[in-house]
Amino acid sequence: MKGIKIVIIIFLFPGLSGCQHRLVPVLKEYMGKEVPILQCLDTSIYDKYKVDSLDFYLMVHWVDSTNCTKCQLRLDSWMYLLTDMNKLSRKKVKLLFLTSLYNLDKVKKEIVHTPFFVEKIDSSLFTKIGGMLEYRELNTFLIDERQIIRMIGNPIRSQAMRDNYFRVILDQ
Repeated sequence: MKGIKIVIIIFLFPGLSGCQHRLVPVLKEYMGKEVPILQCLDTSIYDKYKVDSLDFYLMVHWVDSTNCTKCQLRLDSWMYLLTDMNKLSRKKVKLLFLTSLYNLDKVKKEIVHTPFFVEKIDSSLFTKIGGMLEYRELNTFLIDERQIIRMIGNPIRSQAMRDNYFRVILDQ
């Protein structure tokens, strides 16, 4: 089943057909992998929102603010998606924007009312998922309550990916 999901995900990225051979190993490596996200978040920097345990799905989106943060984020699209997911799912879905300490000031200006966290400087989270972050399409992933990656890909940029997120979330 895991192999089928990986194949489906690969074909959902039509613009990446030339680099599919590079994506397959990355997806195989990270799908189903445990990501100790709670230990890697520095909530002391921006602690308006707390995440100290996962009893819900957590959709994580890595924000690289070297580009236009506001246009890259599409916050209204994320909020609509989250609202739709929470209407249909028995298990709560939360959204988390994640950025590095170096991008903090720029990101804070753009997403004032949205939960976001900063990776701890000594964190091993991005060492563990660094291969995923080389591809912008893989900078979004869904983590379950056991901190296991269940989906990889951006549901805002692809209707097919959005449908797959709903399948995973509704398959409780």
